Amino acid sequence: MSGSRKSLGAAFLAAAAGVVALLAYRSLSGGRDEDDSWESARPAGDLPSPGTGTSDRGRTKSYGPKFRRPPSSPSEHAVLDLVRQAARALAGGDASGVEAAFADLEARGPAAVPTLVHILLHSRDEKERITAARALAALGAKDAVPAIVHVLRNSPSDEERFHLVEVLGDLASRESAGALVELLADPALSPDSLLRETARAALVKVGGEGTVDALLSLLASRNPGAAESAASALAELGAARAVPFLADVLASAERPEVRMAA
Repeated sequence: MSGSRKSLGAAFLAAAAGVVALLAYRSLSGGRDEDDSWESARPAGDLPSPGTGTSDRGRTKSYGPKFRRPPSSPSEHAVLDLVRQAARALAGGDASGVEAAFADLEARGPAAVPTLVHILLHSRDEKERITAARALAALGAKDAVPAIVHVLRNSPSDEERFHLVEVLGDLASRESAGALVELLADPALSPDSLLRETARAALVKVGGEGTVDALLSLLASRNPGAAESAASALAELGAARAVPFLADVLASAERPEVRMAA
C-alpha cells in the first residue's frame, strides 16, 4: 500500500480522534445502523432529494439525475460496502482497515462519485456520511461540493461538520467559500472553537478574491472570534489589497485579540 494511502487513513483517524478529544463528543466506537433505507430522513435537517433543484439559503442547485436514485448496480453496491467497511474500521480505530477500504474506493475513481454523494446525502449513519465525504475529497470530486456544503449547513453534529470543513479545504473549491465564511461568523462558536479554526484554514486553501472580500467584511464584526479568524486568514493569504485594512486593525486599541491575529 502506498505511503499516500497510509497517510490518508492515518490523517482520517487522527482527525476523528482529535474531534472527540478536544470537543468531548461521543465515542466513535458506538453502535452502527445497518438500515438500507436510503430515502429515510436524516436525524436532523430536512435534506432535499438530490436532483430536485432545492437547496438551502434560497439558492437553486441541481445535483443531477445520477444522484437521484439509491445504489442499485453491483458496482454501486460495492462502493456502499466499502464505505461501510471504512466506517466500521473508523469506529473501531482500525487504521489498516480504513486504509484498505480507501485504497479500493480510490481505485474505483470517478465512477464511485455518484454513489458516494448519494450516501452523503441519504445515509442515516453519521460515520458513513463522514466516510463518503472523505472519499470524495480523496477522489478530488469538486462537483460534489454543493452536496457537501448542503450537508454541512444542515448537520447538527460538530464532529460531522469538522470533517466536512476539512473536506472542503482539501477540495479547495471557491464554491464552498460562502459556507466556510458563515462558520467564521457563527456567534454560537466560541472564539477558540476548533471548528472555526478549521474553517479558517480551509478558507486559506480556497483563496480567491471572493474569499478576500468576505473576510474583509468580517474584520468589523462584533464577534471577536470571527474578526480574529478573518484577520488571521487575510494575513496568511497575503492579499495585497487587505494590507490597509489589516493596518487599521493593528492601529486599533479596542480589539487586542484581532490585532494579534493581524
